[in-house]
Amino acid sequence: MTKNKNLHMTHAEDLVMLGGVTGINWVLKVFSDLYEKLKGFTLKEELSLSVKIDGAPAIFAWSEFPGLENYGIAMKGLFAKSPKVMYSDDDIDAMYPGRIQLTYKLKSLLKHIKNIDIPAGEIWQGDFLFDNKSLFQTEIDGEECYAFHPNTIYYVVPKSHELAKKIESAEVGIVWHTIYLGEDLNSAQANYNADVSRLKNIPEVFMTDPYIKSLSGIINFSEE
Repeated sequence: MTKNKNLHMTHAEDLVMLGGVTGINWVLKVFSDLYEKLKGFTLKEELSLSVKIDGAPAIFAWSEFPGLENYGIAMKGLFAKSPKVMYSDDDIDAMYPGRIQLTYKLKSLLKHIKNIDIPAGEIWQGDFLFDNKSLFQTEIDGEECYAFHPNTIYYVVPKSHELAKKIESAEVGIVWHTIYLGEDLNSAQANYNADVSRLKNIPEVFMTDPYIKSLSGIINFSEE
């Protein structure tokens, strides 16, 4: 089941009520495929597994897209009748006056949009994780860690972990999860296979996606 815009993610239990027979069959297939994969079987159709990373707020970004100026960002107002888009620091200040923390995040991302090489014809949607003002340090069981709290969940990364160096050097952190393709905003279709390896990795922007690359060492069912 696909959606034109990823503004809300419907839960599996809701699809049983909202999707009728189609919804029920889709849910059953997904859970059946997941069960087979956890047993170690190779599926005819590859099943993509992801985790829900609790970032906020949502952000859209692009380099070139029909109907939009180059190198811009937007929040959920992108798909309004009159799209609310930002191409400069002045645009950001005018859109969100007085919201210092939010505008700092937006400006930190906007100034690096040209450098992360979002493919032409695509809009990437993600969620903010942190910026270099909201990132903080803590200690857990005697180990020093970096931590961030974008929404309701605290995320902690030990300084000894390889991710810590990337987080430490970043001005802003983003989790990308959706790509939009289309001839314009009205026809844009959401694709949930965002792969950050397609973007250019730069130290100023920490980027990740929610997908589990491999189940090895995470969980497997025994044959029994």
